[in-house]
Amino acid sequence: MKKTPTIAELKELCLKKGVYVGLDKYLSAIAVYITKILLYTPLKPMQVMFLWFLLQLAACYIIVQGTYAHVLIGIVLFHFAIILDHVDGQMARYKKEQSILALYVDQIYHNIANPLFIMVLSIAADVFWIGVTIVLFYMLNRIIIFNPFIYNLQDEKAEKTIEEVVKKDQGKLAYSRLKAHEKTFISHVYEWFRIEHPLSVIFWGALFGLLEWTLMLYLALFIVDFFRRLRSQIKSLLNVDRILYK
Repeated sequence: MKKTPTIAELKELCLKKGVYVGLDKYLSAIAVYITKILLYTPLKPMQVMFLWFLLQLAACYIIVQGTYAHVLIGIVLFHFAIILDHVDGQMARYKKEQSILALYVDQIYHNIANPLFIMVLSIAADVFWIGVTIVLFYMLNRIIIFNPFIYNLQDEKAEKTIEEVVKKDQGKLAYSRLKAHEKTFISHVYEWFRIEHPLSVIFWGALFGLLEWTLMLYLALFIVDFFRRLRSQIKSLLNVDRILYK
């Protein structure tokens, strides 16, 4: 039977090589202690992943009850699940069970839980239309990203150019994940508005009874981010055209 690692060994394995943004580094450090406990159990990484997804669904159910206490408890539970999101990855690395399928399932869970979280918050704040509009732009921000892999261009040069240029520019869109942008003002602002951030503006807005105004602020930012992404995407594709057809 494989010996369960010490906390120091887990930190060496799971934290040293990661690229972290904002509180992610601290959440991962906290997650190590939960990871160690769960390594004594028969749970597998994808089972832990499903567990945090269920916790987020439960949090949404609590929030939709609508009282001040329910909203705060639900938000705290939703963000506790984010710690477990780090745990499943750490377990996978230790057990050498990394999986592209797991990354895909993780993406699906986030794309269900995050919009649902916004929706139930808007119901609790009695501003359902704001939640619907935020979710609309949340989805649009994903739809507008050009995916060259779904097109059969039958042109090796075009495919290679698109891959290089578009991937580079899409990387810039996800600025919070790049080391080059971690210390910029916009990256710090972005961090406090991340839905997954345990101490995000959503938490403070709910805490001080300003949930409606907080959601209105998120709506404005999602709209601005949509046009920023759209502009960047069009710019990158124009660069591709200049390279290919100049």
